[in-house]
Order: sequence, then structure tokens, then C-alpha cells
Amino acid sequence: MTDSRDRAISLKFRTSPAWWDAHSRVAGRQGADRVADLLDHVRSVINERGDRQDLDALAASEQEVAERRARKGGLPLRRGS
Repeated sequence: MTDSRDRAISLKFRTSPAWWDAHSRVAGRQGADRVADLLDHVRSVINERGDRQDLDALAASEQEVAERRARKGGLPLRRGS
């Protein structure tokens, strides 16, 4: 059974344009885009500080994303940033 929470959500948060641009440059120098970098950060925080429930949720989410990407044939090409 699929729950309405079983999909990616879009979140909004506020930051200064200068901070967002600086993060984009820093992530770019590391070979990542800023969204991928933020997702990596969230993943590492869960791994470092999460309890068993959090780690299980992360593992289930990673599996769901892998399955979704396999059905779609991988990540779509990014256009712009």
C-alpha cells in the first residue's frame, strides 16, 4: 500500500541570495550542484545523529529513490541550475 508520504516533496526555505550563490560556487568546486550537496548533508546528519528509526527511514527512502530511478532509467538531464 502506498502512502501519500511515499514521494519526493518540495520544500521552501529562506536564505540570502549571496549565501545561496556562495554555496553554489563551493559545491561546484567539489563537483556537485548545490541541491545534491544539501541532500548529501542531510544524509550525513541522519547517519551521524539519527536513532534506529531515523536510520531505517533513511534506508527505506534511499531504496525508494533507487527503485524510482531504475524505473525511469536513471536521473534526467539537468537543464540550467
